[in-house]
Amino acid sequence: MPPTVISKIKNEKSINMKRFISILVICCLAAAIKAQSTTINKQLKNFPDTFDLSTPLNAGITCSYLIVNGKENLWRNASAYMIREYVPKSKALDRTVNETKKTRMLNGTIKEVIVYKDSVACMITQIDSAFYSIRILGFEEGKWLNIGEDMGNGLENSRKVFYAKAPSTLGRLHRSIEVKSASTDTLAFVNFLKQHGIEPKDFLLEALTTHPLVIYGELHHRKVSWDFLISILYDRRFNENVGTIF
Repeated sequence: MPPTVISKIKNEKSINMKRFISILVICCLAAAIKAQSTTINKQLKNFPDTFDLSTPLNAGITCSYLIVNGKENLWRNASAYMIREYVPKSKALDRTVNETKKTRMLNGTIKEVIVYKDSVACMITQIDSAFYSIRILGFEEGKWLNIGEDMGNGLENSRKVFYAKAPSTLGRLHRSIEVKSASTDTLAFVNFLKQHGIEPKDFLLEALTTHPLVIYGELHHRKVSWDFLISILYDRRFNENVGTIF
C-alpha cells in the first residue's frame, strides 16, 4: 500500500478517535450541568450503621454496611425494582465477611455524593489508593435505592464514569418504574393466549422457518431459558431450517 494511502488512513483514524473523545466529553459535561455534588470526606465508620434510604448519602451508607455485615437478606429491600430479581432473596443467609475486608470498608472515605436530575445519584468512596467504589442509586417510591456498583480510578475518573452513564441509567430507571406500575390484571393476556397462543417451542421454530433473521432475547442466569434453547437445538426442524447461529 502506498505511503500516502497509509498516512491518509492513519489521519482518518486519528480524526475519528478525536471526534469520539469530543462527543464523550460533551456528554459528560452535559450530565454534569444537570447534576449537583456534595463533598463528604468522612470515613464510613464515622456514620451510624442504620437502614436508612431517605437520602442518597444515607442509602449509600446503608449499602456499604450491608456489605460489611454480610446482610444478604436485606438487599432486596434496599434495591430498585429494575435489579431486584438479581439480588439475594429475603430468606438468604448472612455472608461471612473476613475482618480484613470489614476494616478496609470501614476505613474507606466517602468522598462525595452526586445527584443527577433528582432521580439518579452516586456515592463515591475511596476504598484505597487504587480503588474507588461508585455506588449507583435511583429514586423510587420516595426512597433512594441501590442500582449497582461501578469502579473508578481516582475521584475525577469516578465522576466521569458516573456522568457518562447517568442519562442511560435514568432512562432504564424510568422504564422499570413504568413496568412496575403496569396493570397486574392478566385476564386480557390469558384470553389472547387462549385464542392465538401456541407452544413456545413451536412458535420459535415457526419463526425460524418463516424469517431470515430471528433474535432471541433472555434474562441472564435463567436455567429455564437455557433448557428451552437446548430443546430447540435437538429438534429435527431446527437442523432443517436454521443456517447460521450468532
